[in-house]
Amino acid sequence: MRRTDILLIILLGFMISPCKAEKNINQRSDCKFEILKGWDKYSVRWAGLCENGMANGSGVFRAYLNGRVSKVFYGKVVNGKAVIGVVGTKQWYMAGRVINGEVIVDEEPDVRPKTVSLAFDEAILGTRAASKYFKSTGNNASAKYYHDMEKTLSEQLD
Repeated sequence: MRRTDILLIILLGFMISPCKAEKNINQRSDCKFEILKGWDKYSVRWAGLCENGMANGSGVFRAYLNGRVSKVFYGKVVNGKAVIGVVGTKQWYMAGRVINGEVIVDEEPDVRPKTVSLAFDEAILGTRAASKYFKSTGNNASAKYYHDMEKTLSEQLD
């Protein structure tokens, strides 16, 4: 990984607050969630399960800007709040636990590999849930995309 990539990840880690997703263009308006810190300028959509009116379980948050996906969170959500997973763009991935709306990368050498591995495991489950969600809506192209993304995320751990 290049030094500029590492610096970008660190800077984005500082930029990533929980905000209510009131401004999002949610495909399922009955499913509420909180977005990651710094994502309030995006329209955020959830692809995953919705229980009792809240995003819950494995899935994917997609952050749109000008009609295009800019960032994605793959992972686990509990009662509308992201708890662990991977944030990705076309250039980089950042894996960790989500605390107060921020993806936190463990700095302790003994803890970090375990957290990264768990975050990617949850991200993979998120891609599976998103693929299943899109398949259930008849969006086969997105279902295939997230099915293929499972392999891409798996390769990040090799």
